[in-house]
Amino acid sequence: MKKCLTGISDTSTCSIWWRMGKHNKQVQALSIFLILCVIKSKDEVTAVSLWGKKVDFMQNNCSYWELKKEHKFPTLKALTVCVNIKKKLGNSDWTAFMYLHPDKTHTELGMRGYGSELHVTMFGRVWITPKDLSLHNWHSICMTWSKSMTKPKVYINGTEVVLYPQSKDVALHPDCCTVAAGGTLTLAVAHFFVNDKFDIETGTDLKGSISLFRVWGHVRSAQEISEIACYDGDVLHWEERIWNKVKNCQPVQDVTQECDWPFYEVKLVLLILREDGNKTHDYDAKEVAHQLLTQALAELELWPTYIFEQCPTLIQTKVEIQRFDCVAHINVIPRADVGQIQEEVSKVLTKDREIDHYRISTDPSFIFTISCQIQKQNLP
Repeated sequence: MKKCLTGISDTSTCSIWWRMGKHNKQVQALSIFLILCVIKSKDEVTAVSLWGKKVDFMQNNCSYWELKKEHKFPTLKALTVCVNIKKKLGNSDWTAFMYLHPDKTHTELGMRGYGSELHVTMFGRVWITPKDLSLHNWHSICMTWSKSMTKPKVYINGTEVVLYPQSKDVALHPDCCTVAAGGTLTLAVAHFFVNDKFDIETGTDLKGSISLFRVWGHVRSAQEISEIACYDGDVLHWEERIWNKVKNCQPVQDVTQECDWPFYEVKLVLLILREDGNKTHDYDAKEVAHQLLTQALAELELWPTYIFEQCPTLIQTKVEIQRFDCVAHINVIPRADVGQIQEEVSKVLTKDREIDHYRISTDPSFIFTISCQIQKQNLP
């Protein structure tokens, strides 16, 4: 099973454990990493969870969402795309999502419905499954692909469906293609460009709702897709900050899209200042970070039972301010709603704190709580 991705290469460890009091729920903070970081730009926005929410494209002036340019699609040699769809009207042609190649010549990746058929597109080629999605019900649809495959695979509500090529010579040759980076992605509509001006296709928009749109940079197995797994994508998360949307096209709560999960990766930026003005050393920062997380998690009323801390790595930068990247893995026992955990963790970590002779603050723009997979051997 794939671990949460941290992007930190340090492998030295310190086997230090703490045992805390019991409560209705318990949190195990499994790993904590620290690295010195540069000051981030100020144009970032706070990560807002969309778990337990949907986008209702039947709202007035709410026809689509578009991926922001700064969160562009990367080059991919393998992928999994999953999305939950609920149709409210039985229009014969509708679109779940469309990723247009950066040269704007063809659909690089897409999913849409035609009559009683579901069409999936890759590299301008189309495969069809004779599956009509019933109205007023949620359907989970996943598609997977890698360079070694001659066609994608599609799963509807956890079950793989048969795909037929729309035309001859549609099969992909092994190692023929990679998903191009830097294209444009829309939810609920197809789109195109005329003289480099963005426009949407009319008459093929989704009359319904979308939730849990996620992208991974690897092929999820049939077993993983068939199970109720609430972990987020590692390429695109289901979070609000990455999408452009019109003012009236806001997400709405939907309890049917809530999902309970135990494993989370928390990323945040810490500003750790000594009261005497001296430099904060790495070994001090590690202990302060541990105490900060212990205090914060206790305020969730999800009392931590164990905290395991990994030796930090510090990277010297030109900035004088003592800012540190912190990555922690937590295990919630029993599992809890992803959206609730994300909101509560962000809330308690935004508080300024004083620990011994240190003042600690965080930037709400850089607090991210991601539901994820984790290897069983990492559990205590």
